[in-house]
Amino acid sequence: MLIFFDCKGDFNSHLFDDPRLNIIRIQAQDLKLCPLDPMGMNTKDFAGLLTQLLASHLQLFASRRLLYESLLNLYQRKRPKGTWPSWSEWISEIESFPTKGKGRRLIEYIEASSFAIKGIGANLGRSINYSTSDFVYKALSYQGGVILQIDSLTDEAQSVVCGLFLNAAYELLGSQKISAPVTAILDDALPIVRKNYSSVGSLVHPIGRWITRGRSRGLGIIVSTQSYSELNEIITGNCSSILVKASFGLDQHLIMRDCHLTREQAELVPQLAPHEVIGVIRSVYPKAVFGEVPFVP
Repeated sequence: MLIFFDCKGDFNSHLFDDPRLNIIRIQAQDLKLCPLDPMGMNTKDFAGLLTQLLASHLQLFASRRLLYESLLNLYQRKRPKGTWPSWSEWISEIESFPTKGKGRRLIEYIEASSFAIKGIGANLGRSINYSTSDFVYKALSYQGGVILQIDSLTDEAQSVVCGLFLNAAYELLGSQKISAPVTAILDDALPIVRKNYSSVGSLVHPIGRWITRGRSRGLGIIVSTQSYSELNEIITGNCSSILVKASFGLDQHLIMRDCHLTREQAELVPQLAPHEVIGVIRSVYPKAVFGEVPFVP
């Protein structure tokens, strides 16, 4: 199946209206997410992954221990079978974290974490506050294409939604609960794939797990961006194919380096017409080719 993350509202071609393609479109307000459902992962591992995701995209590196321990506290509590903590429960757990005798710094971490997570909850509303839901499983089991229209969300909320779906696909494919292959298309999704300028952030970026290990499980990820130089190094270092459109400056320089373009080929990059591309397929000896892409009305 194909899952499109439409982060800019550009997936509006009449091509997708063809019933033979079996494509459905889901608006952000129609999502029903249980964000703290580990999808079969060990809860400690999932708590670590979600903490890493939020630390990377909400600049909460100093609050990682607080986020992680508050999640573990929630997972240790008894609750009805098949249910998980809700987003609002997590906020309450963070805000009630014991601070007596711990110093001012912990209070600042609590305030920063609460503010950031509340912001995501406010942006997504009820869509992210379910304690049980099979919405993600059904979406990833769909025999066709699913377009997630998330352009109305903030960058932070988009990161969480994309991360939850990618991790669910990775885990469900690993347990063979859904059929391979699953191809995820991130259209102008810089919030989830942006380079980390913090040395700490580079170490904990969770997308590396899905990029480097996903292909063995049948998970493919296609990234579309207008800023090659902003892409996370994990992506540029592990992609098997690159299609280059007209690029300039730093983007042009990095494309020349990463794609092993000759100087003559690199000089063509800024001159490409809208329908022209330079394509590189990674191999032991990568070779660039010039071609045209079909026009889609």
